[in-house]
Order: sequence, then structure tokens, then C-alpha cells
Amino acid sequence: QEFQILSSVWNSLVKAAEDNDINRLIDFIGTDDVHPNLAPVSLELRRIMLKSFVIRSNSTSLSKQGHYSLHLESYTWATSPIRRYPDIVIQRLLTQILCQGEIPYNPQEIDKLCIDFNRKKRRASDYEKRAQTLHLATQLQNQVVQKMAFTFNVVPLSRYFGVLFPMSSDALQVIQSINYRTLQLVAQPTFHEETKVMKLKWRKRVYSLDTSRKDFLPPGPFCNPYINTINSNTWQEFVKAVKLDEYSKASILVLEESKCPKSTVAQANFGKIEASK
Repeated sequence: QEFQILSSVWNSLVKAAEDNDINRLIDFIGTDDVHPNLAPVSLELRRIMLKSFVIRSNSTSLSKQGHYSLHLESYTWATSPIRRYPDIVIQRLLTQILCQGEIPYNPQEIDKLCIDFNRKKRRASDYEKRAQTLHLATQLQNQVVQKMAFTFNVVPLSRYFGVLFPMSSDALQVIQSINYRTLQLVAQPTFHEETKVMKLKWRKRVYSLDTSRKDFLPPGPFCNPYINTINSNTWQEFVKAVKLDEYSKASILVLEESKCPKSTVAQANFGKIEASK
């Protein structure tokens, strides 16, 4: 099994290991969004987190499940009181409990506060998404902007395929559907079940009579220079070392992999170019 990694990320990962920069090493290994294999999983995790909401303790069976990530049955959270009104309520409750004073809110009032906070939080999140999307649209209107995208969800007999923009997750948080018709193909895409490959066919266009034939992509395997592949077991060793706080071991593993004559790191083969007769 192969693990896809951006060429720029791999080069930066090796540089971080050479410089013994542990923080950068952890960032490049632990940031799932920049890895093509993990980006869809990271997107799904963000979707689940966006569904989170605030409820009163012991109000329903859901409130007794505790915190999933922290593995705590009981917990609370609070930030600066000037940011959210519920933080003021939490601090008032904690103060009265510590001082053995009278609780200033009854359960019904807390429930109403939670409902109101969840509603305003969703509204603010929607406004923020729209503002970021409009900002990106303004940039694209003024000038052409190159964006890195990962392609997945290629389904047989479908008119669309999915594209995810990992570096623009704020403005493009959902999977963008691309219609095959917009690619100006000369034939209907065909999917090969055995190889799990979608075949696309274009008609060669001549843009300049001065361009030599050598400048055209030659027939043969098409390798994406921006993506490398590495053995999935090797990548799991990197992640395992970071999880166990064995950062020196992680650096050594990366350097050994980069210097090995028979390194598994290679350009990813993404398809094949065929010339029509």
C-alpha cells in the first residue's frame, strides 16, 4: 500500500529532520489536511465538530456522555468573559459554588441560554463562511489564483467527481463537484473496474505552429511532479514515533528514508498518456 505525500511537504519534512526542528517535524507529520490520503477524513471530522452544541449538565442522556476526546465524564469550558455570554454565566456559577453562595440561575434559565447560544453560534458561523467565500471570489475576479486541489470520489457512470481544496478550507469547506462536461472531453469518460481508473479523452489542440513536437507530453505513464508516494508502513512508523514523543527516532527514520538508495519515496504515477493513431 502507498501513502501519497506532497513533494514540497516531503522536502520540508526532510529539511526539518536535518535541522532537528522538532516543531516543524510534528507539524508536517501531524497536519492531516495536507496529505491527500487523509484530507477526506479530516474534512469529515470537521463536519462532525461543526455539529457540536451546548447543553445543560444532567439535562438529557446526551449530557451524560462526557467529553469524547478528553475521556472525561464531567467537564466545563470557559474563555474570556468578553467573548461569550455563557462564559460569564459559567464563572458566576463557579464563583457561587466556591463561595457556597446562592445559585443565580435555575435549570430552565440555563436551558434557554444554551438554546439561544447555539442559535447565535450557528448564525455567526454561517456569516463567517459567506464572508470568506466572498473574499475568495473577489480575489479570483481580480486575478487568476492557483489553488491546490485533491481529486477523489470518482464514481463509475457519474457526471461529476469531487475536488477538495485543503489550503482553502476556510472559504471552500465542502467538496466541490466538477462536471465532466466542463473539461471539454471528446468522449464519455470510461471507468475500468479492474484497475479502478477513469479514462478521459481530449482532442489535441495546436496553439502555436512554432511549438516543436518535443514540447508535447510524450505517450507513456504520467507522473505528477507535485506528489510523491511512500510505503504506508513507513509513514505509520513516522506517526507512531511522534505519538510516543520519540522525536529523535522520527527524525532518524525520515533521514534514513531520504538517504536510502532503494528509498520507497518516488513520484506518483497518476495515469497514462496515449497518442491516437
